[in-house]
Amino acid sequence: MRSSEMMEDFSKVIMVTRSPARESLNLISAIPAGTNVLLVNASYETALETVHAFYEIGVSHINLIPYDSALTRTGIYDQITVAVTPSEPHLVPPHISQVIDIGYRKVGFDTMFKLMQLLDLDVGIINRNLQRHIYSVVEPNEGFHSNYIYGYLKSEMLSRVVDASENGMLLTDAAYQPVYANRLALKIFRADNKSQIRIAGHIPAEVLNAQDHSEEPVIIEGEAYGYEKNPIRLMDDVAGYYFILQDYAKVKAQSRSARQAGFTAKYTFKDILCKSPEMSQLIDTARQIAAAHLTRLKTLLAEASRGRCGRDMAVEIRNAARCSVGSRMPAKSLELQHTIRLIRELDAEIEEIETAIQAIMEELHSPITTIPGIGYRMGAMILAEVGDFSRFDSPDKLLAYAGMSPSTYQSGQLKNCYPHMEKRGSRYLRYALYNAAKYR
Repeated sequence: MRSSEMMEDFSKVIMVTRSPARESLNLISAIPAGTNVLLVNASYETALETVHAFYEIGVSHINLIPYDSALTRTGIYDQITVAVTPSEPHLVPPHISQVIDIGYRKVGFDTMFKLMQLLDLDVGIINRNLQRHIYSVVEPNEGFHSNYIYGYLKSEMLSRVVDASENGMLLTDAAYQPVYANRLALKIFRADNKSQIRIAGHIPAEVLNAQDHSEEPVIIEGEAYGYEKNPIRLMDDVAGYYFILQDYAKVKAQSRSARQAGFTAKYTFKDILCKSPEMSQLIDTARQIAAAHLTRLKTLLAEASRGRCGRDMAVEIRNAARCSVGSRMPAKSLELQHTIRLIRELDAEIEEIETAIQAIMEELHSPITTIPGIGYRMGAMILAEVGDFSRFDSPDKLLAYAGMSPSTYQSGQLKNCYPHMEKRGSRYLRYALYNAAKYR
């Protein structure tokens, strides 16, 4: 039976990847430099895959040769005396005198991460186990590991900031499926986790799909809440929404105080009463302009004015539409204060890290910073990724480690005339070398 006849939804299919255990590096490192080593696996393809994996993580002191059982009788392996195998010693040719078993390869980190996302297991204990798994395998995509850890730390920090808010905050995709909910939002919807929230079941469709902010409360589980929905745009498309829910009694009190102080508009679109179709069309146009994405509005304005009006005019028009009959909620002010405070904290941490990097580079007195185009940041990145330059016997091996060596393609008499970079190995080293050459 074909796979297309067995499965209907291929979006839930995960391609399993495997990676060598970190302990295997100690066994590989003990092999004398320059040794020809036969790598034996269940098939030539998996042996070649394992060879690539070791080269990509920087194993360059030995010559790894993938084993193909169909070539055994040709004698090309007769001079090789050392073999490495991931728990397949019975497949090693009998003349090999030294067999190093590095154990079975483990499931790759990217497979575990995709499985966690697919099963919606983004919880604390799963993330802790996944971080332990990162340090148990050896993979070339160390940058992916670092990005995951940094993303997890940022998510935890933002969760604590958002959980401290007095408002219920809910993030959804474009189809209103929950992506994140803070503690108060879970309490409002009486849910144990975000997957149990069905926002369309609590908020009427006409309110949920309306372009204007609702001044009327929404009733959720018998309680009244002030409600605000804001789109999150990616280019000109809506990628999702974030919702803010406030205790309605507090909203009314804050709104009354803000209006008395003159901080909000006294009237909104709903306060305008008219029977003229032209006025109704004008109000609808103002509403659309107030909610329009700036890039889209700038493009339309430039086309209509034949290039005479640009971004400044678009900003002025949108601000006029918002301020004339717009409405504001105290929740947005609180959210802005939290965001600004968070940005300042992150900027301070970045500045502190860069200062520490510069101090370390000054202590090292590395001549790498004397190369045109390489400053202390790029120099630190190169030194951190390469480590000991003596590990590489030639510049070609260093280029291969950075993934900047040209790829080759040959089929019969046809050879590739325009080779491209392989783009394997350390992408951070490749990035640093490329930018150093570009801005030298």
